[in-house]
Amino acid sequence: MPPRRATEPEKAVERPLAPPIIEPEHGFKATVLVPPGHIYDPLFMVPSGKPVWINDDGGEEGEHGGRIFAVTHAGRVSTLVDIDRLLPIESFDIAPSSFGSYGGKILALAQPKVGLAGPIASHVVLLIDPQTQQPASRVCTLLSRGPINRRPGVDAPQWSVVDLSHCEPRLLCENIRILR
Repeated sequence: MPPRRATEPEKAVERPLAPPIIEPEHGFKATVLVPPGHIYDPLFMVPSGKPVWINDDGGEEGEHGGRIFAVTHAGRVSTLVDIDRLLPIESFDIAPSSFGSYGGKILALAQPKVGLAGPIASHVVLLIDPQTQQPASRVCTLLSRGPINRRPGVDAPQWSVVDLSHCEPRLLCENIRILR
């Protein structure tokens, strides 16, 4: 019996998921660290000591979305905070020790829900403890500070990180560098 031929939908999925051919300039080398289809939309890199942490707002499982990965200098990629603990994160940073009990934890600007409604809704600040497997906790919801464009993307609503007086703790507005 002849081998089964791939269907058109199977072919359509295989093409973008094929490992890319990388041709670096003379004197450089390049390696695919993560195969296509495993990281959707990496956004920000935050140095955290030896590994670099990078957030990805893609991927959805139920009401959760996004991940935070750790990438070592040797190119090893691991999942630091998995999808079942998060909402899609736009930006994040590590809280300094001056944040008291928040020190060393991740503060993140995130969409309040997955799907197309998330990017145009009032965003939230999440607190994530990378040392545990606990879900992220919502610190506050930000107020919109600009016109609302009804499509996701960089021109979606402008979120205020300066006016967090309605949030607890109030020290967030003075110390966190959520928006870079």
